[in-house]
Amino acid sequence: MKLDERGFVLAEFVIALPLLIFLIYSLTQTTLKISQLAREQIADYVLESEIHDVVEKISNDARAAVEIEIKNKSANEDIGEIIFHKYNVVYSEMKNIRDTRRYVVDFVGDNKNHFVLKRMPEDNHFTTPITGDNFFGDTKVTYLKFDLNEAKKFLHISLEMKSQVTQRKIKINTAVYMPSLGE
Repeated sequence: MKLDERGFVLAEFVIALPLLIFLIYSLTQTTLKISQLAREQIADYVLESEIHDVVEKISNDARAAVEIEIKNKSANEDIGEIIFHKYNVVYSEMKNIRDTRRYVVDFVGDNKNHFVLKRMPEDNHFTTPITGDNFFGDTKVTYLKFDLNEAKKFLHISLEMKSQVTQRKIKINTAVYMPSLGE
């Protein structure tokens, strides 16, 4: 090494250090932004899939119900509940067994509304949570209303859910034909 080349590496490092810091900072910010966008997309997907699952479960039980109880809350509250009574045939014993399903919104800590299924009306605990507290995106039920047209055997369902991550809402209105109602 010659005497005139001694400080050249230090000078290059001093000049390159701010550029390296800026490059690492930019890559970190880009990675954080991409992960935030991915989390928001996943949370929206969870919201869409949960509202679809709830409507599908209620629709399937409505089609098989022979009796229905609707308990819409007072006019200023937007959350209702529904109870389906249906018969399941047990082929091994060749008899009908009455099966009751109760769909209700349960208020769980931190003022969250989670949709739950209660198997038996006399049971005091909810057996199957359907929505909420998903690792990828928490959801909340903001509106649930049921209307029954007994003459035509139609159940109208209005459901709105909100993502706790993105604050976006989805509302679904549908009608389900209940061929077994009243039999």
